[in-house]
Amino acid sequence: MKKFIALYLLCIMIFSFVKHIPEKEYYNITTLSSPKDIVNDSIVNKSSTIFLIDKSGSMNLKGKSGKPKWEEAKEAVLKATSSILKGDNENQQVAFLTFSGGCVEDPTKLQTLKFSSDYKIIQQQLNALGKPGGGTPLHEAVIAAKKRLQHYSANYGDGNASKLIVLSDGVATCGQIRPKDVYGTGTTITTISGTTSNTNSNTSNNQNKSYPNTNTTNSNNNTAGNSLNSFSQKTNSFVGNTIPVKYFTIGFDIKPGSPAERDLQYLAGQSGGKYLNTQNEFELTRAFTKFFKVYYPKPNSSLPNLTFEKEHLFLTAVEAIEEEVYRKAQQLFEDFCTENPKDYNALFNLALMYEANDFHLQAIEKFEQYLSLKPDAEDKDWVLEQIQLLQNDMLNFFDYTRKLLKTDLKYLELYFKKIQNGESLALAYEFMGFIQEKEFYYNDLPSKLGLESNRKQRICNTIQSDLNKCTKYIKKDPNSWDKNATPHLSLIFYNLETLIDTL
Repeated sequence: MKKFIALYLLCIMIFSFVKHIPEKEYYNITTLSSPKDIVNDSIVNKSSTIFLIDKSGSMNLKGKSGKPKWEEAKEAVLKATSSILKGDNENQQVAFLTFSGGCVEDPTKLQTLKFSSDYKIIQQQLNALGKPGGGTPLHEAVIAAKKRLQHYSANYGDGNASKLIVLSDGVATCGQIRPKDVYGTGTTITTISGTTSNTNSNTSNNQNKSYPNTNTTNSNNNTAGNSLNSFSQKTNSFVGNTIPVKYFTIGFDIKPGSPAERDLQYLAGQSGGKYLNTQNEFELTRAFTKFFKVYYPKPNSSLPNLTFEKEHLFLTAVEAIEEEVYRKAQQLFEDFCTENPKDYNALFNLALMYEANDFHLQAIEKFEQYLSLKPDAEDKDWVLEQIQLLQNDMLNFFDYTRKLLKTDLKYLELYFKKIQNGESLALAYEFMGFIQEKEFYYNDLPSKLGLESNRKQRICNTIQSDLNKCTKYIKKDPNSWDKNATPHLSLIFYNLETLIDTL
């Protein structure tokens, strides 16, 4: 009987304890399905970035500073992340993966992915990376890193677009990066022999691409024609289909215009990212910093009593900046500033967009106009620092452009030799890609280089015009387009030589 009473009292005590657990607290405990829920809550809303760094044998070679390129790369990462986390460590977290060795499916498989916002931990991780050696499995490493980043961002990050910063100093030694018919970023949209080709890779929304099958070594026109008129549907493995991943790629000590650079440009273009060529540790640090840069526009006009239409135009342009549609934002603020040249906030925002789109001279000019109209600006020191950085960027861009123009010249020379051997049809798509990219490039070149001379502008305009004419010949008759376009190809070649001599 005593045992029964004791048991009864114990049950009453347990029931009373459970009954007095606050209802809300009880609900929280029961709805946690696993410890992962607690982990998610503790690190949510973090923007995730992976540095994918080439650790192949060539990174052991000495860079411009005399140190191995591998050491230059690590120091550049440390400098950049120190600056980035100092200003925004609450919203940024980074991790590191490397790639080297043989052609395996996942060159990063044995590496632990550790994200952190703590500079000291990041420094320790970088110092723990082994020495370079082996090949350059770039294709395989990018796909593996993308999948790991998508998984992490979906489960532990902010669930939004994440960044994969890829640094490489050489040609991929395993899987092919670009389709054989794509020159660089693959912006061709053409119709040849009744077949439509869409390799526009500058938008992250295009996940599935169609490319013509040009994998042929036979120079016979009939064989090449059959190849061009048949399509192989390919899924672009570099574009994410869940969490968007933007590729920001860096060619470190890579020759401008080389196949290695064009591979990295293609990767960036596939996801709406950006490519930069760097030749030393300072440029590499600057490139890393640019990739993390967030452009904060002035939210409102500095002019009072704007009309509804003008205020709407200003706010629409600000929204374009926040959505990272920088070309559109630049055009909108150009239109606004034309009608409102005294609006210093608009000039500031336009300077940001010129910088984002690599119009260095114009960005400097607008920043200077901003300070002229508002000499007591609170951000004056920051603006002066930006002007100095942009001046250095301009010098580097000028040097890079000279090298790139020489590469374009060599490409055309090589192409002449190929079409003389009856390969013109098989190479038509790649050459179309070259034309499409260079047409846009030479259209912007006078402004980006500040070529105020009418003669230099005419040279660039003539190159662009002749490229357009070549496009028309390819569309009209891909079998003999090179014969009809020969005069225009010759003019492009001649004007390129002239332009290089004048720079």
